[in-house]
Amino acid sequence: MSSVEWIEAQEKHMKKIIRVLTLCAMLFALGVSASAQQPKKVPRIGYLSPFDPVAESTRSEATRLALREFGYIAAWISEFSQ
Repeated sequence: MSSVEWIEAQEKHMKKIIRVLTLCAMLFALGVSASAQQPKKVPRIGYLSPFDPVAESTRSEATRLALREFGYIAAWISEFSQ
């Protein structure tokens, strides 16, 4: 084997290695970026009162307005009665 043939064989081998490494790097990069995003943790505020909801409506409305001033939004309110 002449030196020119040997150099050409080495170049061919190196190109093959570079292609394989590039493919592996691309597959690794795609696999890492495919991880799911975790949902944002939403803080929740609860208000419990032993009194009648009708009697507490003034206090609960004032609490709701005060929280709204701080940026909280009342998405839904559920009431449980005895």
